Amino acid sequence: MYTIFINDSVLILSSLESVLEFDEQSEIQIYSCDYSMNSAINKVQNGLCKSLILRGE
Repeated sequence: MYTIFINDSVLILSSLESVLEFDEQSEIQIYSCDYSMNSAINKVQNGLCKSLILRGE
């Protein structure tokens, strides 16, 4: 698991089998391609979500 802080937001990269504790305000996305990573970074950078968990292999 990796945690990346961008401004006042957080992007968490995690494997699919990891069990994470997160609050209800965290958004969860499944990594499927490079676009998923770019989309997640843009959401966090632009303040569209305060906490985003990107799960994948």
